[in-house]
Amino acid sequence: MVIRRSSSIFINYEDKILLLLRDDNEKIIDPGVWAPVSGTIEVEENAEECVQREVLEELELELNPSVVRNIGLEKRPDSVNYFFLATIQKENIDRILIKEGQDMKFVAIDEARTGKIFSKKLGEYRNIALNIQETGILEVLEQEITRQI
Repeated sequence: MVIRRSSSIFINYEDKILLLLRDDNEKIIDPGVWAPVSGTIEVEENAEECVQREVLEELELELNPSVVRNIGLEKRPDSVNYFFLATIQKENIDRILIKEGQDMKFVAIDEARTGKIFSKKLGEYRNIALNIQETGILEVLEQEITRQI
C-alpha cells in the first residue's frame, strides 16, 4: 500500500487562522470545503519544505522559516499529514494573492469548530475539511496561538 504524505499549514494573524475554500473539482482531495494550505510532499522535499512550496504556489507568499513551527501529526492507515503553524504580520496579509481555491478567510477557532464557514464570494456556507474537524488540531491551534500572546 502506498502511503500518501502531506503537509498542512495554518497561517495565524491576530488569533485567526487562514482557511482556503477549495475548488469544486472532484479530481482533487477535499473539493469544495474549507481547509488550510496543504499539499502532497514531493520525493525530494521534507514536510516543512512542502508547506513553504504550497504557500508560495497557492498564495504567492514567502514565509520566513523562523515563523513556521511543526504542531502535530495525523496518521491514518493510508496517509500521514504534518501540521504546521505560522504567525504573520499585517504587511504579509497585503501580499497574499490567492492562486488556488475559490475564497479565503481568516477565522477564529470557535468559528472553525462550527464545521461551516460562510463564503462572501459564493454567498453560502461550506463545510470545513473533515480531517480538521476530527483530528483535534483545532484544540492544538488554540493552545499554540494562546501561548504566543
